[in-house]
Amino acid sequence: MSVLADKVIDQLLDLPFDDFQIVANKVMEMMHPKSAEIDQAWRSEVNRRVEEIRSGKVELIDGDEVFKKIHQKYGR
Repeated sequence: MSVLADKVIDQLLDLPFDDFQIVANKVMEMMHPKSAEIDQAWRSEVNRRVEEIRSGKVELIDGDEVFKKIHQKYGR
């Protein structure tokens, strides 16, 4: 590793966690430019699903009930 890289890493490790997280996210976006689009798509999907739950459009099913039905259907 280069001396410059070592210095940058040392400085990153001295940052408060929130600042470190901002830098790490920015580096990831630079390395994977599409990740910002993917993150936004997931945020939109999560918001859509939360709204469906809040509005009563969909009904949540307890996880134990879901697995019970799977076991009954597939015998596992």
